[in-house]
Amino acid sequence: MLEEDAVGFSLPAPCCPECGCDLEERPPMSYAQMEGLHEVAPPSRADAWAEALESRTIERWVGTSFVMLLGTILILGMLSD
Repeated sequence: MLEEDAVGFSLPAPCCPECGCDLEERPPMSYAQMEGLHEVAPPSRADAWAEALESRTIERWVGTSFVMLLGTILILGMLSD
């Protein structure tokens, strides 16, 4: 399909070299648009804060449990001698 520009030259309609799709009918998409990533909203600050607090709490419990277990082992080791 040929179009004319302002000067009167006939120009071919832009089309995809791979599939021949008319690019005026459907403009080309970026990779993010094709994968649907541009529609995903980033997590809100409240969600990010809540997630950070949760992971920090879990890390503290694991650390506390480790120290208590290590202390128990040391005390039992000293009592058995």
